[in-house]
Amino acid sequence: MSDRELPPRWEKNYTEQQHESAVAAHDLTICGCGCNYVQPIHWDEAEPKHWRMEMRCPNCDNCTSTIVSDEVVDYYDLEMEMGAKVLAKSLNIAVEQREEDEIARLRLALDTELILPEDF
Repeated sequence: MSDRELPPRWEKNYTEQQHESAVAAHDLTICGCGCNYVQPIHWDEAEPKHWRMEMRCPNCDNCTSTIVSDEVVDYYDLEMEMGAKVLAKSLNIAVEQREEDEIARLRLALDTELILPEDF
């Protein structure tokens, strides 16, 4: 087994190969600058059961190319899906906060008579 730890969401009874593939997939998401949002920009089949992936860091614009197995790509796909869920949740929180702020400003404007019925 690898001495590197997987994120808690990957903790299962994996075989050594599955564990290594999951670690490799997680590593694809991390850039040397520390950003955890490295994204694929192009991929194609490199050889049977292997893919060439071109990756880009949105933080520092670093681009890399790597060849990975189908199994690593499967785990990477799961990483991307989980990342998309986190981003969607963050977006929903931001939208709700903005709406609450707008409502509070409108209420203040109405309470202080900065907005009157004839304004509508």
